[in-house]
Amino acid sequence: MGICKYCGTSAGMFRDEHPDCARKAQNERATALASLTEVMKQAVLDKRISCEVATLYRAAKTEADMTSPTLTALMSELQSKLNRLIKAAGNDKKAIFDAILAGWSEAALQRAKTEPPLSPDEREGIWRIIAALDLPHSFCGISLTTSGVNINGPYCRSLPANSMGVAAGIAISEGATAVDFSNLVWMVRNNKYSNDPQIIAPCPFVLRDKDEHAIWISRCELMQEVTTSEYVGVYGGPSVRIASGLWWRVGGARGHREVHSSIQPMDEMGDFAITTHAVYFGGKRCNFRIPFTKVVKINSYTDSVGICKDAGKEQIFLTMANGSAYYVYNLLEEITHQHRQQEAAANPPIRTFKLEI
Repeated sequence: MGICKYCGTSAGMFRDEHPDCARKAQNERATALASLTEVMKQAVLDKRISCEVATLYRAAKTEADMTSPTLTALMSELQSKLNRLIKAAGNDKKAIFDAILAGWSEAALQRAKTEPPLSPDEREGIWRIIAALDLPHSFCGISLTTSGVNINGPYCRSLPANSMGVAAGIAISEGATAVDFSNLVWMVRNNKYSNDPQIIAPCPFVLRDKDEHAIWISRCELMQEVTTSEYVGVYGGPSVRIASGLWWRVGGARGHREVHSSIQPMDEMGDFAITTHAVYFGGKRCNFRIPFTKVVKINSYTDSVGICKDAGKEQIFLTMANGSAYYVYNLLEEITHQHRQQEAAANPPIRTFKLEI
């Protein structure tokens, strides 16, 4: 007779669990994982924690210095909740990993979309909550294959077994993308730019102006709308043989002309950069620069953004994974708005007066 591994009573011949006990345990694990996500989310939404983490990060020389009585008091209750839920969630480290990452990403996404643009300190406070949380060392053994897009473009790699799986997964989550872009908008508004390699990769282009700064760099595919036309209903008419090799065709009809438009690839994966002055693209066939002073419209699509230049075709930049197309659009709108304000300030309208006699 087998013994149920859940209740410890007889489970029947060649069985080690009761169906009801297994179902109950599965429901408890699902509840614990959902609670893990919610607890982690509330921790990120608690601005007291992120502000204290940011304050310590500015002053700390090493990760070990990122502790204080205030942060310890804030984290103690949170840590006990997480430990209890991790124990209740079972031995599936991958599921626990996903639950914690989902909570962090959802909260980071919410803060990036509902709050004003995040300053560098606010960004660091959100980013480093996981490190300050000091999750159990057992998570260091998680080995996962991750894929996504970062400042260097799409990638796929296997995380080493000795890395912190949760912290590494944060870098490719949508919440991290939202927080980083919110910080980029803050930099544009305040005319302050970062040299942090986590945000700005080395620029592959030669910037034209001395005061020009690279804001965001990625890899994407260039698309354009192409118009083609054809005649439909064409009829050549009957042909009458006059002599050997000589025919006479009569009664032909030209038909009518139809025009079709479609989005076609113009260049495969190339470098794409947004700077303080322009948008750059460099591929195998196309290399160009679009100054923001020449931009007349910016379009947002599901996985791409389109930039309409004065007296030029719309340039569509495709393959912005991880939801970044939405944030790239907002960033471009912010920079364009700043250029319009600067241009209006430099060229104020001339006031005229009508003299009545």
